[in-house]
Amino acid sequence: MPEENPMEAATQRRETLESLTRTRQWAHQTLLKHGSQVYQAFLDLEHAAFADGALPKKTKELIAIGIDALSPRRGHDGVGWESSRLP
Repeated sequence: MPEENPMEAATQRRETLESLTRTRQWAHQTLLKHGSQVYQAFLDLEHAAFADGALPKKTKELIAIGIDALSPRRGHDGVGWESSRLP
């Protein structure tokens, strides 16, 4: 089996993340445009979950990144959705 070129692999991961981000942004805009009450409830829950409280917002975001990185999914090598939330 040939060795993976690290630069090509990094480029592929970046392109995959960018594609997922574009798809997610499109879905977000589409659901908002159509006034989805279920999606709005999800957004409200997400906002409440990440609000400052017993733990600061930044701590909750770092925990979410750790969970995302350790949660293997088919075609996903970790650090996806949550890392895209960071500045």
